[in-house]
Amino acid sequence: MKIIFRSQEHYDFYKDMLKQSPTVDSYHQGLFYTLGISTDCRNHIDDLYDKKTDRIKIEGLDKGWQTSGSRETTLFAFNLWNNFTLEDNNKETTPYNLFASGNAPYFMEALKVKYPDYCHDISKERSER
Repeated sequence: MKIIFRSQEHYDFYKDMLKQSPTVDSYHQGLFYTLGISTDCRNHIDDLYDKKTDRIKIEGLDKGWQTSGSRETTLFAFNLWNNFTLEDNNKETTPYNLFASGNAPYFMEALKVKYPDYCHDISKERSER
């Protein structure tokens, strides 16, 4: 599967994080691909992911460096990691809100990275209508 990256920095971050990862699976691939979309998330990865314990850091959502764009990226990445959503049915974590941005094409790529068995090219399976 060919993955489309936003920039060379995005690609380099993804590859570097996978090298540091205790395992390379769809969870780590989805997390690092998604967090790598945002320059802010790349620059503050230690606020979002604990390499020693191999866990996401929810408190990273409330850091002062977070912008609206990096926050939506973080929310989507955390959701791909372990189905994380904000409490109280917060609409901030719905596709309606997360995909209403310039990051949407890369979020679609993140879905392909996380779910390669399900996000395959269907153009050959169905005829156009």
